[in-house]
Amino acid sequence: MKKILLRCALFGLLIVPLPVALEILARKLPNVYKEKRDMLLSGKDSVEVLIHGASHFDGRINPHAFEQYAVNFAIIGQSHRYDYLLLKRYIDSLPRLRVVILPVGYFHICYDLERGINPNFICKYQIYSGCSEHGVLSKYSYELGSSTDWRKAIYNYFRGRYVALGAKGWKDNVPPGFTDDVKRQLLRGTAPAAQRAELFALNFSYLRQMAELCQRHRVRLLLVSAPVMEAYYAGFDKEQLRLLYVAVDSLRAGYDNVSYVNYMRDERFVAPADFADVSHVSRQGAAKLSAILAEEVKR
Repeated sequence: MKKILLRCALFGLLIVPLPVALEILARKLPNVYKEKRDMLLSGKDSVEVLIHGASHFDGRINPHAFEQYAVNFAIIGQSHRYDYLLLKRYIDSLPRLRVVILPVGYFHICYDLERGINPNFICKYQIYSGCSEHGVLSKYSYELGSSTDWRKAIYNYFRGRYVALGAKGWKDNVPPGFTDDVKRQLLRGTAPAAQRAELFALNFSYLRQMAELCQRHRVRLLLVSAPVMEAYYAGFDKEQLRLLYVAVDSLRAGYDNVSYVNYMRDERFVAPADFADVSHVSRQGAAKLSAILAEEVKR
């Protein structure tokens, strides 16, 4: 029996270092969370405009289009919870910040990353972005706890597929044309009716906290509903869309630093070439939207 236990112990000593080594390797690899954090902090004394939010702005709103010193801090898949937590984490480090630009839309108002398409992203905020919301024993405190995400990162890095960010958090990586279908995006973007009220209350609370945080720092919070294709808009659940406008109207009424622009059915975005899919602008649409927002920020 002692020999068996000794062999098991020796085998364990050989196996345990492997996940430790993989965890260290995964953390050493470049990723957008580390890059955006470092980019923001390296220019913290200059940043005047913070482009925040998820994929509707990540790789789409060009910070170089703005007269002010702007940075693109948006990350794909981000929910309003992490919009708020990141802003709370870094706003005190940005003494010249004047405007935060945040996408709000049909999808965002009832979206929760923990229950969303890729909860694996949560560990990135925990490890790299300073959002310590989960305990040290949580699976979100480790790269190896994030399912297959770490494997993809290692594979892509050694295959030379990782593209580093450019200056001010800009990476021109928008697909050039239409790549998605309406039904799939509507299914993905419409919350189940039974969860809608809970998800709305959750997201509205984070939006309200962002408005208060910005108000305390004398920062304008510019809420933006990005352009979408007509067929996608036509399929919106009316109640979920109503909740978006309830949130926006409440924030504008309650905080004088909050403004809102709605480009969902803007006539400047009607050509198929303006869209990468039914709910995201293409490279052509992104150039247009960046220029429009740059003008809006001047007002």
